[in-house]
Amino acid sequence: MSKPKYLTFPINIYKGGLNDIKGSLNNAIDYCLYYQYQRHKENESDDPLNEAADSLGITFKYIDKALKAGKSLYETNPKNSPLTSITKDMIFDFYENDKTQFEIVCFLSFAALKSIIQDQGYKKMTNEYLLSRMSGNSKSKADIDPTLKPFTSRYQLDKIKQELQLNWGLKYYSMKTRGFYVSFTMSLTELAKIAEKNNKAYKLKRLNELKQQARRKAIEELSKVEAPASNVISMQHDVSNISAQTSATYQHL
Repeated sequence: MSKPKYLTFPINIYKGGLNDIKGSLNNAIDYCLYYQYQRHKENESDDPLNEAADSLGITFKYIDKALKAGKSLYETNPKNSPLTSITKDMIFDFYENDKTQFEIVCFLSFAALKSIIQDQGYKKMTNEYLLSRMSGNSKSKADIDPTLKPFTSRYQLDKIKQELQLNWGLKYYSMKTRGFYVSFTMSLTELAKIAEKNNKAYKLKRLNELKQQARRKAIEELSKVEAPASNVISMQHDVSNISAQTSATYQHL
């Protein structure tokens, strides 16, 4: 059985993808064609354009037009834009077939998560981060695509995550954690172990911080108590000196 072919492209290519998923995926395909063309050209291929198409496993009807569009996308795309990687079969399923809005939102969520996790195996994140990346943004906190607003409630996000767990291979863990942990390669047990280990580490760190705060406060309060006591001792010492001097004066007289 042959390995699935993946198309890797910047996440911001599908900005506004909820309203035009086919247009966004067409841009992704064109981008990948130009990227592969550049690679084959650098390797001094005899036919870099057709070899680029072959490497993607895609037959282009107007390949020169696609290359030109891909070149424009490649040159105008921000260099630091995160990449996502989706199988060619999944991309063409959404490109060629009609999908519901919920199915498209799940696709955007899937692509967003893939761009966040990358090759790290797992990632801890927040709903805010997920929505930002679903909107095609590089930053974890950025403006959310207005077309996604109907899917930003906790109910809708939970529904999306549940669908991704049931049918998209997502492993998800959020038991007593700030944010949630996700992975497409680990087992749920492995992910839970990491989450619980990190949660314990956070608690220990917080405990040590509280101890340090208590220590500083105790030292501060003790210094306030000891300062007046020192003054009393000093005054008693001064009185003793005066008494001694007075006694000596009387004796001299």
